[in-house]
Amino acid sequence: FLSGLTGQYTFYAGGPELIDPPAGLRIIGDKGQIYQADRNAGIIHLIYADGSAREISYRPQRGFYNELLNLYNACTGKEPIAVTPEMAFGDAKTIFAILESLAEGVPVPVDEKPSYTPDYQSAHRQEKTTQPAGY
Repeated sequence: FLSGLTGQYTFYAGGPELIDPPAGLRIIGDKGQIYQADRNAGIIHLIYADGSAREISYRPQRGFYNELLNLYNACTGKEPIAVTPEMAFGDAKTIFAILESLAEGVPVPVDEKPSYTPDYQSAHRQEKTTQPAGY
């Protein structure tokens, strides 16, 4: 990837996984790994490099609900936006690249250097202003 990250993504759409326990989704980094056996499992496993672990429970098949809830909470000032339009666009671009790659039989690049990256964080920072004398 352009970031210097080395990785591999394998997609199997031919039915259930042939191994048991399933390979699921594994993201491995220098601080540990994230593991999800199945998208309907309702549990994400976090395994840290120091050997500790924890599980995060979730309600399966509710991604749309959580994104709408996040948008509502952001609009009411309760939390920041978790999924920016750029992230959603990147997800869609990746899915379309996978479909194109399947149709053409060749890898399709999706990792490009952005020409512009908006700074959403600065919109939430408050600049300290000085008041004119007499206020």
